Amino acid sequence: MELQSNTAHVKGLVDVISTLENFEEAGAALLELESASPSLAKKLAHAIFNEKKGDVYLQALAFEVFYSLAPLEAVEYIEQNALMVDRYLLQSMLSLVAEDVGRLETYGHVKKAVLSLKDALAARADQEGNEKFAETVDWFRRTYP
Repeated sequence: MELQSNTAHVKGLVDVISTLENFEEAGAALLELESASPSLAKKLAHAIFNEKKGDVYLQALAFEVFYSLAPLEAVEYIEQNALMVDRYLLQSMLSLVAEDVGRLETYGHVKKAVLSLKDALAARADQEGNEKFAETVDWFRRTYP
């Protein structure tokens, strides 16, 4: 009986995420799904940010979920897309990688992400709107001089 209940709960979460009727509810459901069914959460999170579903806030949250569940794949995404992503998603990437500073020596993927993000910041240095993310950018630059 408990398995059926859990399956129904997971299906309900997937429905909320898939329909995207309410982005805040979809984000909350994705966070809950991250614990209830990590493989499903990973798949749905990737689809959200990769296919630009929902708003930029939901996409950034989805990337955070994806990064926590599949850091190597997330770094591949950073390497391939950091130059092109929305600033809010870039801010999320910067924060996640800055938080992983303690893993720099242990996990080579963090170093790859740092290099890609530095390139993305250099390419956007003269673009309007970077002031919104000044605090995160400063934190990232202080963390990885």
